[in-house]
Amino acid sequence: MSQDPQPTRTAAASPARRAFVVLAVAAVYLAAAYAGLAFASSATRESLVWPAAGLALAAVVLGGPWFAAAVFLGGLVFDLASGVPPALALLLSTGRAAGALAGRHMVQGSGDFSPRLEKVRDVVWLVAGGAVVSPLVAATAGTLALLGAGSIAAADAAHVWLTWWRGDALGILFLAPAILTWASARRPAGAVAPAAGIALAAGAALAIGGAFVASTLVVAADHGGVGAANVVVFALFALSMWPATRLPVREVATFMLAMAACTILATAAGFGPFAAEYGESALSVLHSFLAFVALTALLVAAAGEEGRAARRELAASEARFRSLTEPVSYTH
Repeated sequence: MSQDPQPTRTAAASPARRAFVVLAVAAVYLAAAYAGLAFASSATRESLVWPAAGLALAAVVLGGPWFAAAVFLGGLVFDLASGVPPALALLLSTGRAAGALAGRHMVQGSGDFSPRLEKVRDVVWLVAGGAVVSPLVAATAGTLALLGAGSIAAADAAHVWLTWWRGDALGILFLAPAILTWASARRPAGAVAPAAGIALAAGAALAIGGAFVASTLVVAADHGGVGAANVVVFALFALSMWPATRLPVREVATFMLAMAACTILATAAGFGPFAAEYGESALSVLHSFLAFVALTALLVAAAGEEGRAARRELAASEARFRSLTEPVSYTH
């Protein structure tokens, strides 16, 4: 079977075009970094929600190592604009770019990774190489840089590192699949139309977001008990799996991104079962919930895509077999 070629769209581009694309990605990275900063809870600006990491990994996987320059530049501008000393900003930006490159190397380490994420092995490579290794490198480099600069105390290093890793991992789990699958989109035979799939994904995400907000009343009515909160969380997890069993991977990734945005914003505003039950720790608990939702939904969607592909191949094989075994009539 032929493997999907890995896109390296800047390889044949002119230097001017390549520079323009890198600057454009750097600008988007900067915007994503500021979006993540809105959820930071400490003076060192580590955030449990860091969508810029997902953009960084997707950029270097799709566009090649050149896009690490965009990650570096966007991070550097972000740090300098936030008042970080230039030397420290250089170290932090280098760590982010190195993390993206390490994630790319791990994701594509098998040699047959497809950004369409239509096979379980592709999801495993993305999660293991992207959502684990890439944040590991960036968080370690960033924490060491902050320690060396005296920006954090040694006693806070573990907390800073863990928050950094978790924020990057969540950004990769939710943003990278959407970018990868849309950038390499291919509509399989028999799949729902793109507009219909997007409408279903968006509708499901809004429905779950509405249920998430409405659950605040259910948990509050439980008068401090954990029973209602647990029931709501399990119900939301089950509902989140419905799109994964019905839609192509691209639309599932779209659903996951929209659902994550709805639940994160609702929790930050004080709504939902986590805010009602866990207070200031709500975002941290929601982070774990979303991570398991993303992992499970991606695996279920990829397994479903593999099953559909196998059925299509079997139907084609049966059709070829019938064409070879049908009696041939001769006329004289």
